Amino acid sequence: MPLSSKRMNDGGIIITGTDIINFSDVKTIKTALYSDNQNIKNIHYQVFDYRQAIDFDLSHEDIWQIALQDKAALAVNPHLLIAVVCTKDVIYGLSRMWSAYTETAPLNTGVFRDFDAAQEWVMQRQISQALSIR
Repeated sequence: MPLSSKRMNDGGIIITGTDIINFSDVKTIKTALYSDNQNIKNIHYQVFDYRQAIDFDLSHEDIWQIALQDKAALAVNPHLLIAVVCTKDVIYGLSRMWSAYTETAPLNTGVFRDFDAAQEWVMQRQISQALSIR
């Protein structure tokens, strides 16, 4: 499978993509992550690392459907952060489209060319969220 996930000790999940990624791949992993509301509430952040991905085989409709899944999860957990890391222009462009479709950018979603920048964004957003809760 071109997508694999790893749960981190801090409540985050790193999803690594390789090969050509299609709608079924993304839907399968999102369905597992969003299996129920309690599971969604326990996810602090997701980082989709597509640096090793060859390409996306996704239509505009597929991207819209993925965004709808994420919007539903964000409604359950408004503190959930989702970052996408990609170096290829096509994947970057389609990821930016997904971010726009979620209608939360730049609050809960971010698209980055660099993994460290994505991690920094997650950390900064978590600090900001923690300060706003006080």
